[in-house]
Amino acid sequence: MTYTITDAATAFAKLDNLTDEEDRKRADKALRHLTQRHAFPPEGRAGRADTYSRDTICALRLAQKASAFGLDRWQLERLIRFLLGTPRTAPGRTLSLIGEGIHKTEAGQVFGVSLVMYADGRFACEADWPSETPEQDARVDSIFESAGDDFGPEDCRFQLCASRLISELLAALTGT
Repeated sequence: MTYTITDAATAFAKLDNLTDEEDRKRADKALRHLTQRHAFPPEGRAGRADTYSRDTICALRLAQKASAFGLDRWQLERLIRFLLGTPRTAPGRTLSLIGEGIHKTEAGQVFGVSLVMYADGRFACEADWPSETPEQDARVDSIFESAGDDFGPEDCRFQLCASRLISELLAALTGT
């Protein structure tokens, strides 16, 4: 199923308890600006409106919350690319990170998605869901060690309660 920005704005307004019509219009306009300024790929068109996948609408919700918090445009772009970027291969499926997050949310897992700033000034995004097996943890650790990607200590972290936000949005989109 695909959704328009109007569908997303209606669901987001419900979740954010926006009852005033002016507040709803501002929220709708803000979502349109996010989709125009950042890499949210439409799935197709319905009349004159772009339509978006469930994955993209979930990523838009996380970006909307990060934007409301005050992340800069380039930080939002990094977060969005992380969420919608290169598909990941999981057992029996290939998903974007947000797709994997939706799958984990539907399975009842609790996790966050973070934008982290390290002491050397570099930024990175990460999801903190548990791995499926201890072997996966060891494999990931060895990859980082062999790559020499030691960013040093963290200075600060912005974290989204991703599983809760995704779960609430999925319920609002399906009317459950």
